[in-house]
Amino acid sequence: MSDFTRETAVDRLYDLQHDLAKYIRMPLAFLPSHATPDEDRVALQRALRTTYRRAEDVLPASMLWQQCADSLPEAVRAHASFERLERVVERALAWDAAIDDVRVTIDRNRVLGDFGAITAAIDLLIADVEHHAGSS
Repeated sequence: MSDFTRETAVDRLYDLQHDLAKYIRMPLAFLPSHATPDEDRVALQRALRTTYRRAEDVLPASMLWQQCADSLPEAVRAHASFERLERVVERALAWDAAIDDVRVTIDRNRVLGDFGAITAAIDLLIADVEHHAGSS
């Protein structure tokens, strides 16, 4: 991977950290501790389905993830930490099934834990990509 490609990949990962990892947590993290289950469900819907707004576009978490993953070069996707990031994002996105199923109780702490794991996984991948740059 050339330095330009590596730098671009790192920039895209920082964008993902901002656009996905930051904004996916906000709706639930900002709810008061006494929020109702219905408020938790609405916040989860906002977190996953209207994660980020760009001009008139509203992007769900799944699209933010897919756009970033598709844009990364194979050298980045070959890192074990990318596979970890994929698993973490899939686990976070799986909460979407709970939005429309009122039989499922939304455990806000578990959701926030799954969402927070995205930041840590992105950090790890960035470190791996940057470390690889120093060892080339």
